[in-house]
Amino acid sequence: MNKKCNVLQKTLALLALCFGLCACKGTTPASNQSLAGSTPASLPTGNPQVASQEPSTEPTPPPFEEYDISLLAIGDDLIHMGIVNTGVQADGTRNYDFLFRGIQEFLAKADIKAINQETILGGNDLGFSGYPAFNSPTEIGDAIVKAGFNVVTHSTNHTTDKGVKGIQNCVAYWQNHPEVLVSGIHAEPEENPEIPILTIKNKTFAILNYAY
Repeated sequence: MNKKCNVLQKTLALLALCFGLCACKGTTPASNQSLAGSTPASLPTGNPQVASQEPSTEPTPPPFEEYDISLLAIGDDLIHMGIVNTGVQADGTRNYDFLFRGIQEFLAKADIKAINQETILGGNDLGFSGYPAFNSPTEIGDAIVKAGFNVVTHSTNHTTDKGVKGIQNCVAYWQNHPEVLVSGIHAEPEENPEIPILTIKNKTFAILNYAY
């Protein structure tokens, strides 16, 4: 009986030693191999096609082409008699270039350069006047053109200060300067007047001008 117990104790000790050695080496006894190896080694752990793809080095094009168009707008260009008299030269002619001399730097950088001409250029033959019924020298228009403005808006509460004749004279003056778009004034009433269109860098702008 004692011999059988000794043999059993030695057998259990050997089994315990085997399990201990397997645990230290990180292996699993043969009896448990089927449980430990539940994931086949041949099963891929990811998508090899996705893993093998390299990031694209080509730049992504913008959704639309970009344009930079700048606008400068000033006003009201309201000419009182003090300004009219200041522009008189020694030889009796008039020059008003000084009005825009201080903003030439900004005008040179802008694409659309608009000025609201508050007072009518009603014709020098009608005489010049200030408040309340204005009539400004056409040389004011000369200074506007020389400064580089390409848009003039003329529909104001002083448009009719010299009546229909003043409007007609003003329109006739600007017809000599087709490089300037004039909006808000017409020689004759029109049922369906053409909308003034300005094209800058192949882009089209409608310039509308109204008064009460």
